[in-house]
Parts: sequence; structure tokens; C-alpha cells
Amino acid sequence: MGCIVAIAGHPSELLQAQTVSVELAKRNVDFVVASQVSVLDLPAVSPKVQKLKTTATTPCGKVSRLVKRIEQLLDHFKPVAVVTFGLSDAAIAAALCCSRLGVPLVHVGAGLRSFDRTSMEERTRILLDHTATLLLCPSVTAAANLRRESIRTIPPDGQMVPEEFCTEGISLSRGPIALNVGDVEVEALAFALGERRTRSSGDYALIALSTNFLNHGSLGDSRARQELLEAAVHDLSKLGIDLFAVYEQPSGLWSFDRTDTDAEKRNDPSSFVFYELTLRLIESAAVLITDSTQMQRDAFLLRTPCVSLCNVTPLVETVALGWNVLAGTDPTRIRMAVLRFLHSHPSRPAVNPYGDGRATMRVVRLLTSCF
Repeated sequence: MGCIVAIAGHPSELLQAQTVSVELAKRNVDFVVASQVSVLDLPAVSPKVQKLKTTATTPCGKVSRLVKRIEQLLDHFKPVAVVTFGLSDAAIAAALCCSRLGVPLVHVGAGLRSFDRTSMEERTRILLDHTATLLLCPSVTAAANLRRESIRTIPPDGQMVPEEFCTEGISLSRGPIALNVGDVEVEALAFALGERRTRSSGDYALIALSTNFLNHGSLGDSRARQELLEAAVHDLSKLGIDLFAVYEQPSGLWSFDRTDTDAEKRNDPSSFVFYELTLRLIESAAVLITDSTQMQRDAFLLRTPCVSLCNVTPLVETVALGWNVLAGTDPTRIRMAVLRFLHSHPSRPAVNPYGDGRATMRVVRLLTSCF
């Protein structure tokens, strides 16, 4: 088969690309990873990693520069398909390039919906899903969402497809197809943390804020939102709860005496070292407080209770199973949810709604049989 190009604009996307890369290498498939993320400290880095760097500062400027770079890569490698794993600017640029150049787009993690159109994440999900040719869903709910949007789903009930089915070759001539393969992030976390993983609950609450927190329209005015969150942090501190904070972008949100320039460099969101550190902090925390969908998912997979600073989430399974409480930015709701998790740990789900840990193999088999 021909070359496949994967696009990674965030450390979590690069990790997923790497888990797929390892398996494709065993099948002698030419797999190129185009990444915005630093890969210096990433284990088992693919020998074919192309850098996606942009100096633009505005959202549209970044996408514009990335479109130009990705178009050059596609022209050079002439891939049979492009794979995206997340909602980064690089994924948006890849979708635009694939649409214009007629290259099949595979979206891993398709079908997630919060049904909040004011969210940039939600609009990006819809854009990617309705540009993709092959949509690989992480859950039954995600597959059902795509079926409601008139995307052909196999099987119709959205149940996870058997591995054997993925090798039979699916015809894409009739239009886009969605399949539930499970969540590649399950294996990506094992890939990142390796044998050092230990599920030992710490005595601190971890606050992890994304770059979008102060700009999320559905949560009200940004200044009021910051003041409410600061009030919640103050309440938790008065209760004697130890807090540790991390940021996806050090210059954008709070500043807890963050004047050390070296510390700011360590907290660069494009650094895999920072992302791996965040994963370990999540794994060891008693509870996570975050607005990030990605970190809500990581917390669930690492079995850490989560209090979400939002009113909706596409990860409805985490809420239904009691591992995720949607508290918005109400200090009282945040405090009560944190105290609840500190005193009572949720029950471990009998079945992981995001798959059986074989999602990577399903993705690999579909890529090799469909393209």
C-alpha cells in the first residue's frame, strides 16, 4: 500500500499517532507523522517525523500557515490517506487540504458531541467529522451521534466492531462510514507512562486549565469566570485541601507567583515532557479540576475523579458512571463535588465504555485494508 500521513498538533495526538506507527511499522507500512509537538523526549519516536511549525499568533493565521505546510507534505509524500487524532489547528488545516486535494481523511476519535455550538471545540468536531471519509469512533454514543447526522454507521447500533471485521476491507465508494473501534487513548496512555504507571491516590487536588478556559462563550464573561474560579480555589484552601495547578499555556491564565522563566519553559504545552508530567500528576491526584475535555478523558482512563469547570461535556459516559461532575464555575458546586470525591471514590466500571484496549489494532487493520 502507499504512504499514510498522520497529523499531530497536541502531545495527546502525537502519542496516539505513535501507538499506531509502531503497529504499522510491523507491517512495513510507510507512515509519516507531521507534528507541531516537540518529540525530543518521546519514547520510540517514528524515524519519519516532519515538523509543523508556525510563527503566526492568530487562530486563522496559524491555520493558514499550517495549510501551506501540510499541502507541501501531501504533494511530496502523495499519501493514500491522512489521519487526524484530535481537534488541533493542524487537524483543521489537514481537513481543509484533504477536502481541496481529494485525499481521504481518517478521523480517529470521531462523533464526540457536547451539543454546545458556542464552543470552538464543538465546531471543530463537526468540521472534521463532516470532512472525513472514514470516521473511527471511541464509543457507542459517538457512533450514535454520527448516525443521527446521517453518516452511515457500521453496525447501525454503533456497537464496537470485531477485529476480524476490520481486515475484510470496507468500501468507501458509497460515502463516509463511521465505526466504533474504541479509544486509542487507552493504549496511548500505556505507551506514554509505560511500566511506571501506579494508581496511588494522592492527597492533593490538581487544577488543570486549558488555553480556551477564559474564552469559552457558554460559561459567561471571562473576568467573572476567573473571579468565580478564584473564589472556589480560596474556599478549597480554607478547608485545608492542598492544590496544585498546571496550565496548557503559561502566559494566558493565572499567575501563582510564576516568575521563574525556566519553569515557564517547562510548562510549554507543545512539550511532551510537560504533558507526561501532567498525566502523572492526574494519575496521582485525589481529584482533578479542569475545563479540558482531553484531561477529563485522561482522568477517567487513569481512574482519577474529575470535577469539570463546564456545563456540558461530550464524554457523557464519564458523568453517567459517576467519575465526572459538571460543576461549571459555581464555587459551591465545585467545593461540594471535590469534597464528595475526597470522601468517596467512585466505583470502578465493570466495562470500559471506551473499549477493550485493542483500538489501535482495529485502526491499523482498517487503514491497511481500506487504503
